[in-house]
Amino acid sequence: MIIRKANKNDLTSIMKVYLSCINGMIKHGITQWDNKYPNTKIIEQDIIAKTYYVFIEEDVIIAGINIDKKQDPAYLKIKWEDNTNQFLVIHRLAVKYNSWGKNTGKSLMKFAEELVVKKQLKSIRLDTYYDN
Repeated sequence: MIIRKANKNDLTSIMKVYLSCINGMIKHGITQWDNKYPNTKIIEQDIIAKTYYVFIEEDVIIAGINIDKKQDPAYLKIKWEDNTNQFLVIHRLAVKYNSWGKNTGKSLMKFAEELVVKKQLKSIRLDTYYDN
């Protein structure tokens, strides 16, 4: 298992992860994502910003995550316990459907936590969906 920053050559494989994940979500009645979001343009922007990471198992990308400081404007209304502005935000965490239940998502979350510590920040926020 390897987690590393994504590069442009990974884009096609990353989008296959999203397609698989979205299909799995639909099977389970989760409507968070569709064929319009997340899209190639958004993921490519994440890669260019060097904030997108891939999870590789047996030379195959099976998951991905974007970790940056960007937060939805609605977050500004929340009274966070940590109000130091020293945080990272998790976006677009996706795992191929056939890898669900194997702790891949948990490994990516642990990686995000370790990144917060490495950057000497104070907290992590998860961009989520009300029905997820």
